Amino acid sequence: LLLQIITRFNTAYCNTIDGVSKDIETSELCGGARICYIFHEIFYSTLGRIDPLGGLNTLDILTAIRNSTGPRPALFVPEVAFELLVKRQIRRLEEPSLRCVELVHEEMQRIIQHCGTQQEMYRFPNLHERIVDVVTSLLRRRLQPTNEMVTNLVAIELAYINTRHPDFTEELMLHRQQAPPGLNNLTLNEASSQVQAGKRTKQLATERRSSAAPVQRSSDALQEADSSDSANPSGFHATPDIVCLFKLSNQHRYLV
Repeated sequence: LLLQIITRFNTAYCNTIDGVSKDIETSELCGGARICYIFHEIFYSTLGRIDPLGGLNTLDILTAIRNSTGPRPALFVPEVAFELLVKRQIRRLEEPSLRCVELVHEEMQRIIQHCGTQQEMYRFPNLHERIVDVVTSLLRRRLQPTNEMVTNLVAIELAYINTRHPDFTEELMLHRQQAPPGLNNLTLNEASSQVQAGKRTKQLATERRSSAAPVQRSSDALQEADSSDSANPSGFHATPDIVCLFKLSNQHRYLV
């Protein structure tokens, strides 16, 4: 009789996960359906809300580029800076992944209560309590190895940045087609020079159209340009092309 009770509990637990239990809940999701909801709704939506460039601004990208070049001026975008910023963003996947493990663990513990409603369990309360303790202890012991596996999966992604992934290359080519003419295959300093020249041309055109205090406006514009140059002594700027580079391209030697 004891073995039969334990076997029935085991069967009921597995059937609840597989969705073939005789007592199907109609008021809420439970068992395997709840686990499926955690993976495909909660976890999926959480990952979807993560901005790949969240927490990164042009100053962070520029600083990473300059730090990775040491005392030498940057001619091309360094691969070290690219991987540094990408790995920092990949680490953001670890926390929601561990949270998903925790939610699944909680649901598997809830299943124990659904499987303890057989008549035999009411006849043998001590046996029911002992079964619950054993299963709960088993789930608790397997929680830590599961968390370690998830952490290792993230560490594997951090160990090798696959810049030859088809999606990666496809996005790169798409952005190249949409890029303005003349920006492809420019070095960092060349692109920065074009942006700088465009800004100065626009400033001069605005000053010519202005009729109020042209001399004062020109002086203010020059002071603003000088302060901008002093804030960026390296002679280049983190343009939107550079931001897109960290998002798309393994060909980090070119601005796309």
